[in-house]
Amino acid sequence: MRLNGHFMDGETSRRQPVEVMPAAGALLIYGADRVLVGTWSYQGLKLVDEALAGQPVRFRHDEMGEALLAVDSHEILEHIERSGDVGFRKASAIRPTRAMLLFSVSLLMGLIFLIWWGVPRLAAPLVRLIPFAWEKELGESVVHSLREGRAFCANREGAAALAEMAGKLIAAAGPQYTAAGQQDTAAGPQNTAAGAQRPTTVPLTVRVIPEKTVNAFAAPGGQVVLFSGLIEKAESPEEVAGVMAHEIAHAIERHPMQSMLRAAGVFLLVGLLVGDTSTLGTFASEGAKVLLVLSYSRDTEREADRIGMELLNKAGIRGDGLLDFFARLQGERGEEGRLPVLFASHPMHAERVERLKLLATGTQAALSQKQWQALRDICR
Repeated sequence: MRLNGHFMDGETSRRQPVEVMPAAGALLIYGADRVLVGTWSYQGLKLVDEALAGQPVRFRHDEMGEALLAVDSHEILEHIERSGDVGFRKASAIRPTRAMLLFSVSLLMGLIFLIWWGVPRLAAPLVRLIPFAWEKELGESVVHSLREGRAFCANREGAAALAEMAGKLIAAAGPQYTAAGQQDTAAGPQNTAAGAQRPTTVPLTVRVIPEKTVNAFAAPGGQVVLFSGLIEKAESPEEVAGVMAHEIAHAIERHPMQSMLRAAGVFLLVGLLVGDTSTLGTFASEGAKVLLVLSYSRDTEREADRIGMELLNKAGIRGDGLLDFFARLQGERGEEGRLPVLFASHPMHAERVERLKLLATGTQAALSQKQWQALRDICR
């Protein structure tokens, strides 16, 4: 009789399927094509841990170092016991008692409560514990994933106009923020050693991706990305500046990292409930898509509204552009009532509109007409 199992040699991570046959005085181990690959005598054979029902039986041998042999069926123990050479005791299956069930349910409910209620409320303070260098590397990975191999839009005149607009808003944020380089890098995200939680000056990067979707988003680590479709849809540079200021505000307050922490808690919760914690790994690899569909809370949006409008006011740029842009998008619903992605992820409620009108004090254009045309051609 041969029983299925697997063998690890203790030197590599390779897991080799095997068949194990209990014989007189030893276990015979057969590999592919039923070729004998090892013989483990009963003398020196020992159980790695308790043989629980439903779990493979795992063996080591005094003469085999860290090698591990696992057999799927507990029949192996009965055959060894009948041989008379070794007296293994097969552990009885653990039968759950009512107290154990109550404890398990209570533990699960407590964990669900912690993830569902605690993680969202702890996201903001938890972000402060994350080194900015690590957050920036994550943000670069997110943006790199979203690009899907496409280069950032970098028409010279257009890039200069983008830098001009972004520079005004970032300068308005204060001396602790600097405008990072706008140029594309052929390589993907670069490795950055984790350093201080917050650098002396925080680099903010604003770039454009060739994508027809009307959208913009902020990624962790001071990354702001505009889709070319948004620039094409805008009717004035003030509309683009309004969206850009709002996303820069999200980046300054580290809202993207907070959102990813909250979403990670939900993904983990789903994984626990369905018995598959690999969903968290899926979340990590799909970070860009997650950010695009996440909606910020009303409090977070209010904060970005306030800070974004402050940036526009300090830069002297008219603040009605953002309101005009969202009003037009809302009025251009398709036959199915769909809104552009930007509006769906940043819903412009009437209360927000009225508050923003009161906050706006800027009077100047964001760009000259020549610069505005150059920005519209940035992807050409």
